Amino acid sequence: MDDFLYLMIELVAFAIIGAAVYLICRNKRARSAVGINLKPPKICPNCSEALPFFRFPKSFKQALVGGWTCSRCHSEIDKWGTITKRINL
Repeated sequence: MDDFLYLMIELVAFAIIGAAVYLICRNKRARSAVGINLKPPKICPNCSEALPFFRFPKSFKQALVGGWTCSRCHSEIDKWGTITKRINL
């Protein structure tokens, strides 16, 4: 009986991990907030300023899903390199 219970727990754990990996890979292709970007943007699309290699999030959203704030024009850029909030000074 104990062996069956452990087997079922392992099956459920592998199913949850498999579903999570599938969703992350699927969302990577769709460029959603949950996907993983392995090639982060190098420059700001608004002013062409170089983005820092190490990211310091300026908001909770940036800390949660990734992104940068340009030090020159203060535009917010998501992890895919798209401007989410353009600020004109």
